Amino acid sequence: MSDAKKKIEDSDWIEGIDPRLEVMSAVPLVLSTPVSLLAENRITDKKYLFVRNIQDLDVGMTMEPVPLEGWEIELVGLIKPFRVVIRAEDLLKMEQVEYEMILQCSGNGRNQYPGIPGTPWNQGGVGNVCFAGVAQGNTREIQRHGRSPG
Repeated sequence: MSDAKKKIEDSDWIEGIDPRLEVMSAVPLVLSTPVSLLAENRITDKKYLFVRNIQDLDVGMTMEPVPLEGWEIELVGLIKPFRVVIRAEDLLKMEQVEYEMILQCSGNGRNQYPGIPGTPWNQGGVGNVCFAGVAQGNTREIQRHGRSPG
């Protein structure tokens, strides 16, 4: 058993994450998915999905979604008005879309290239996932629900 795995087992594993994921780093927590788990289903179950952290934040060490209440999203750029702020919970009132896609850490497979700095990822920094939410291009609906600050 690796020292990193032992260190995590001595503390708390993220509830809901399969214990067969390979520990790449204990602090910050980085977990790689064994290819055998990726092959089980077309869509990667979140309990098998790789974990890539830059820092460990208590609020992020969970498989449960963070509540939307109190969060705001600011859109700035080539939209009119130039700046729109929307409450995160208002996103739930808008048309939702769902897309299946590959989610991959940009360092996936890094261990095949000697001398490259960073987490020595094998092939487990990838998953086939479904994401749902408001389409970013739906700015008319976002503007309708948002407000132009100040």
